[in-house]
Amino acid sequence: AIIEKELGSKIENNFLEFNEKPIAAASLAQVHTARLKNGKSIVIKVLRPNIHKKVRNNIKLLKACAKIFNKLYKESYRLKPIQIIDDYESTIQRELDLRLEAANTNLTRKNFINANELYIPKVYWDLTTSSVMVLEKIDGIPCTDIDEIEKKGIDKKTLAENGVMIFLNQVFRDNFFHADMH
Repeated sequence: AIIEKELGSKIENNFLEFNEKPIAAASLAQVHTARLKNGKSIVIKVLRPNIHKKVRNNIKLLKACAKIFNKLYKESYRLKPIQIIDDYESTIQRELDLRLEAANTNLTRKNFINANELYIPKVYWDLTTSSVMVLEKIDGIPCTDIDEIEKKGIDKKTLAENGVMIFLNQVFRDNFFHADMH
C-alpha cells in the first residue's frame, strides 16, 4: 500500500513482478525484490507504516528520560544526555528520507564507477520517493558466509585489503564516507 501510494499507481502498473515477502527487514524499512516492466531485476526499500510517528514518540520518550536523568544524577552534565538524543534525532530524521539515502548511493556510485573492487547499484530515480527507494538488484555473498567465500575461491586477504582501500578512498579521496557499507 505504501509503495502504491508513493508511486501513485498499482504495483502491477510499475512492475512486471513483485515479491510481497521481504528479503530483508530492519527497524525503519524492509526490502522486496521485483522486476521492472523491461525485465530488469530490482530491489525496493520501503519505510514501515507509521514509522515517522513511532520515531517521534520514541524520541519524546528518550528526551523525557534524559530530563529525569539530569534531575536525578548530579554528574549528568558531563554525559550530556539531551545533546546526545538531539544528535540521534537529527541522524534518525535523515534516515527517514530515502531520497537522501538514494542521493548518497548515487554519489558513492559516481565515486567508484570505474573501480574493480566495488560495484554500487544504480538508483531508479523515477521510482524513488521519500518513503520508497528502488535500486538495481545485484547478487553477492554475505561477508559472514566464510564457507561460500572459500567455495568460490575468493582470496580473503585481497578482500580485506580491498575493504580497507574502499574505506580509505571514501575518507581521503572522496571526503564522503558511507558508514553502512553493506
